[in-house]
Amino acid sequence: MVKISKRRTLSLLISLFVLIAAGGCSLPPKPSNDQIRQAIQLFNDTSSDPIDLDYTVMEVPQRFYGQAAAVMWTPNRVIQRNYRIRYDKSRGQFEVESYITLKLDETGTYRQLGESDAD
Repeated sequence: MVKISKRRTLSLLISLFVLIAAGGCSLPPKPSNDQIRQAIQLFNDTSSDPIDLDYTVMEVPQRFYGQAAAVMWTPNRVIQRNYRIRYDKSRGQFEVESYITLKLDETGTYRQLGESDAD
């Protein structure tokens, strides 16, 4: 059996804590609903293909450090747009990376109209 001194154990625990703390600081933030909504609104306002979205209704099925997926609709719910949001470290804010547009058909199913990269 290997004996490890208390001093050595304490040193290893402190080193492990410092590594975990330093690694956690480098992660980009998780986007809030307001940050996601702002990124989408800014993108839609400057887009060559803007649509009238209902900014009061939004679903966020995926949210991770530095990225998220969001779903928004037009007020009549005929058009659905699925967005992929990512954190831009150089600008320090979230932005739309890509999106797809779907339209409600006569069977009640959303069908894809087109796909676009925001970059």
